[in-house]
Amino acid sequence: MPTKAAISLRHDLEPGSLYLRDSTHELHLLRPFLTGEVCPVCRAWSTFHADLVPKGGVQLKSLEHGHVLHQPAGKSKALVDVGLL
Repeated sequence: MPTKAAISLRHDLEPGSLYLRDSTHELHLLRPFLTGEVCPVCRAWSTFHADLVPKGGVQLKSLEHGHVLHQPAGKSKALVDVGLL
């Protein structure tokens, strides 16, 4: 299903974060498993997932075109919290 912007009456949603809508139309936060950011290589909005864990951080990889984004260890707490790191 394509990515779409939507308006919601919920006040607990994170602006700019990715959500999955289930069959009952409930929204589920995908962060930190998937994040949406502007790609530093092509400058297009892209969906990233944790790919490698080099020393000092995590390498995120774009699902759309394979470009990578390096995230410092200090910004990876959410990945540690869910057991990915």
